[in-house]
Amino acid sequence: MTYLKNILTFLGLKALIFKIITFKLFIPIVAKYVKKALLFECLDNKHSDSFGVLVLHSSRWTLDLDVLKRSPKLKLISLDATKQQWLNNLILSPVLELFREDKRLYFHPEANPKTLKYTNKLSRYLTDFIKYFAEECDFKCIVTCNFRYVPDIEWAKASRLAGVPFIALHKECMRDESTEQFYLDLYKDRNLKFYGNKLVVYNEREKKIIVESNICEEKNIIVAGCLRIDDIIKECDHVNNSKKAVCLFSFRHVVAGLKVESRTGFYDHEGEGLIELFAQTHEAIAELAIEYPDIVFIIKPKWLSSWAEKIREVIRDGVGREIEDIKNLILTVDIDAQTLIKKSSVVIGVNSTTLLESRILQRPTIIPMFGEAGGKYKNKIYFQKYSGSEFIFPTSKEEFKEQIISAVRSENQRPPSHE
Repeated sequence: MTYLKNILTFLGLKALIFKIITFKLFIPIVAKYVKKALLFECLDNKHSDSFGVLVLHSSRWTLDLDVLKRSPKLKLISLDATKQQWLNNLILSPVLELFREDKRLYFHPEANPKTLKYTNKLSRYLTDFIKYFAEECDFKCIVTCNFRYVPDIEWAKASRLAGVPFIALHKECMRDESTEQFYLDLYKDRNLKFYGNKLVVYNEREKKIIVESNICEEKNIIVAGCLRIDDIIKECDHVNNSKKAVCLFSFRHVVAGLKVESRTGFYDHEGEGLIELFAQTHEAIAELAIEYPDIVFIIKPKWLSSWAEKIREVIRDGVGREIEDIKNLILTVDIDAQTLIKKSSVVIGVNSTTLLESRILQRPTIIPMFGEAGGKYKNKIYFQKYSGSEFIFPTSKEEFKEQIISAVRSENQRPPSHE
């Protein structure tokens, strides 16, 4: 197949074929090709009058989608991200190199006449495609999980033109007062726009930031909280708090609210990011695991690769042991966050929604405030107004270790306040 593609490219036929299949006449054929990759969720529990929802980027928000799946009123239809990108590239292929050279063009193609020409062409094509595809696959709206995803920009514009509502259920947008100005400056600097019908956010602070950043009109923003937390609230009075396990939701040098130039989230230059906090926190967990073999310690990054290697590196350098040699220390991405919280007696993290989930599930929740978090970036750490009442803020590595063991051994599990 690769060999055939190379031959077609060499003969100039590939571009010609792409151009031909973008004619309106061929939309039914393209639609049938894309439809083959769709995932139609189980419809056994659906009402006869339930309506279809086309889901974009389904792999990025599985827990929230699990909540939507249970609604008898909704039929979820997932579009594979590679097929969405394939559709975009049918039109944008002649200008992809321009976008790679200047990523700002994704949000502002008008800065270059050529990119503007092709994004307008894509919007017109998708308008016709979505009209046909919605009928073919029986969906009445399109949902995504982030208003900033580049592949969705022209889909949002085209959906409105096609008369199919486009809704962004914006995930991981919890905003704390400590970082309100940061996100306001960030959104304004990038001059972001949302072209869909409705933008659903976690809290009033994010709504305020979006309105003041002129991303979309206030009337199009809905504050609805985090979908997956509904289930946690329902079961918070029926959880087992006797487990002897400690869960650290790992963080990188660059956490939410920090503006540091980094492609990976890690930064090795002195004075930038939570370098010392990252090292000391992960070292402390490894040291406690060695000292208390009867307690299970779990470290969960969002993914492995370079992130896992950084964790291994600081534990190797700081403790002199490999993670695999510490039998009660587990580094994993295979267990979802909510399951880990339920299995743990103490939860640790920085600037993460999981900290709210942990408190709702009545877990002692620790936010380390030493290293750079207690100095240069102190005003960037979330939830400090709830110190003592909801969250534990140790100000040194030793205090951090003491608070973990104290919380594991304490039987006094406090439910969260309404606030």
